[in-house]
This record gives sequence, structure tokens and C-alpha cells, in this order.
Amino acid sequence: MDETMQGAILVAEDNAISRELLMHQLHSLGRKAVAVGDGSEAINAWRSGEFGLLLTDHEMPGMSGCELACLVRGGMWRPDAPIVLLTAGTANVDSMNAGALIDEVLIKPASMTTLRDVLERWLGPARRAELAPGFGPPA
Repeated sequence: MDETMQGAILVAEDNAISRELLMHQLHSLGRKAVAVGDGSEAINAWRSGEFGLLLTDHEMPGMSGCELACLVRGGMWRPDAPIVLLTAGTANVDSMNAGALIDEVLIKPASMTTLRDVLERWLGPARRAELAPGFGPPA
């Protein structure tokens, strides 16, 4: 993967509208991100890149976000990277035995403030050079 993608966020979201909204939010927050439409694509991308965080939908066809997290945690490609699960419902992730796999759960759609806070908690603040125009303190 291109060196400029190092530390980027991998977004796994099967719904095109939700995926587009997330990508817009991430770019507005000055974050580099790559989006894929399902768990299989996410595993292939994860193996080929140096992602700093996995942001995955909970319910996807073929492979759930929890199943994806299990594969990431059990693999040799950054198994310690933070995994944030997105859910439209109020599913109890711990009841799915995913508590050890998932670092944080967000209810969709997440506000910009909530998303920024979660990203800063796991990745630190976006570097000034990465901030999109109009975001962040004036130069």
C-alpha cells in the first residue's frame, strides 16, 4: 500500500449511502480513509495496508463486523489495531462475545463531534497538514 495511506482508517460498510456519509465525515475531520463494501473486501484491504483503525458496520451480508474483528484479531496484520463497530441498533455487543474483539461501539449515524472524539481517543488528533480546509484552528 502507498506510504501516504499508513495509519489510515479502513471503513467496512455495505450500505452505499452510509459509506459515503462516513467517508465525507472522515475527510472533513482531516482523516485518510479507504472504504470497502463488505467483510471479504475489508480483509483483503487490511492485509495489504497499514491501517491504523478499522471502522466496521455490525451487520453486513456474508460477514458481520464481529466476524471481521475476529479475523483481524486472529491474523498477523496489525491484530492490536483499534476496532470500532458501527451499529444502527442498540445491540449489546458483549452479549455476542465480541467485547474483547471490539474497542468501541458507535450508534449510526454518529455526529461529527462523537466521531472526532473516538478517532482522537484511538489515533490522536489529526495532524495539521491533514486537516481539510475550514477545519481546525487558524494558521
